[in-house]
Amino acid sequence: MQFSPRELIVPPGTTRRIRLIAQLPPHLPEGEYRVVVFTENLQEMKTSDQKGNVVNIRGKVGSTFYVRKGKLSPQLIIDSSSFDPEKNQIKLLVRNIGKASVLPTATWTLKQQGSIIRSGKIQPTGITAQSDRYLFLNLADTGKTAIAPGKYELSGELIWGQAPNQTSLPFNMNLIVPSQ
Repeated sequence: MQFSPRELIVPPGTTRRIRLIAQLPPHLPEGEYRVVVFTENLQEMKTSDQKGNVVNIRGKVGSTFYVRKGKLSPQLIIDSSSFDPEKNQIKLLVRNIGKASVLPTATWTLKQQGSIIRSGKIQPTGITAQSDRYLFLNLADTGKTAIAPGKYELSGELIWGQAPNQTSLPFNMNLIVPSQ
């Protein structure tokens, strides 16, 4: 992995572009490879605890980059849904059985007896290759009443990829909101 420039200063509130180049050796097998690039402040922050001990802090932020070798793709499956009454949210379990990570978005609708109770969108959320991830559908909208116990229909669509090769996965499943 090569990047340019190798060192730079980014003042607060500004943006800088960095060019990343990934060159995989030809002998590597097909697969998805990840690299984490860390950024850090060059100046340490000094602070003292209650006993007068001086502590030096240097914060780091890592960004993960994915590189694929070969024709790999994600393969998403909506496994199940459940309701978390403490957080007032629906947990949608998504499995990625493919060999490539993915960053899907989602739209969803919650209905009861044909009436729309809630709807929303989920921002892009990373699901690594051959792993599971819960997507959280927040029901705690300001000014709306709590979801009553009962049987609901949860439907929607996961969307990923770039046009014109965008992929979508519609889903429609029953959801039980239990009595507390």
